Amino acid sequence: MNKVNSYQEIVSKISEIRNYKKKYITNFYLDEARCNFLFEENCLFSALIGETYFIFQIDDNFYHLYYCSSDNESLKSDIKSFIDQYHENKIIMVDIIGNEEQIVPVKTNFMESGFTSYQLLNRMSKVTIPDDIVELEDKNIISATNKDIVVVKNYLDEFFDKYSEQIPTLKELQIWTKEDSILVYKKNNVILGFIIFEIKGVTSYLRYWFVHPEYRENKIGAKLLKEYFLKSKNTKRQLFWVITSNENAIKRYVHYGFLPEKIYDEILMYKK
Repeated sequence: MNKVNSYQEIVSKISEIRNYKKKYITNFYLDEARCNFLFEENCLFSALIGETYFIFQIDDNFYHLYYCSSDNESLKSDIKSFIDQYHENKIIMVDIIGNEEQIVPVKTNFMESGFTSYQLLNRMSKVTIPDDIVELEDKNIISATNKDIVVVKNYLDEFFDKYSEQIPTLKELQIWTKEDSILVYKKNNVILGFIIFEIKGVTSYLRYWFVHPEYRENKIGAKLLKEYFLKSKNTKRQLFWVITSNENAIKRYVHYGFLPEKIYDEILMYKK
């Protein structure tokens, strides 16, 4: 594997793959800002095998694997070549994103090379903000400080699945704090819950929504979500990914106006 040093390097390699003029497929959707952050953290590496450009993102003790391939047939043979050459003991996670028809053949290729199903996520969306959303009077909801995000990070590590929910680093949380994209519910100087989001253009991405188990059923989650809606009032669409087996969570999102789309994220795992 080779270290990736610039976003332009990635763009150039993708252009080479596209020049085969076949049915290009990929799961690489990181924007330039995100890539630049990963370059600074020395987190991105790559390998060109056949007609597939593989990108590895180091995360804790495992890799996120991205692929940019000329077509599905090339990806099939290149995955096998990659696995034959792979000698590390780290776990590899790969996300296959699309509708069911798009996911199945790619998933089959990976599973034939030793990957196994790990988790399935469904994208939910909301296209309107309630007209009656007004600024809340609950002073317990505040923008997170650098001190707060240490606690937020601990909660993410403890209560979220690092293999499927892509836990942000402390530095990423610091960036979101500067962008006023982390809200915490704090009472008696204790953080009971938080919500993290990103606004890009007319789309608002709800990243994490959490209330500590000891303080649920106190409408803290509802207050945080309403504050998120207020922050997103100038956007046209709000998106969120949810684990399909989490029926209780899905019911809550539907209650607040989110609806499932026919877009999925099939997450696979490879263990040496």
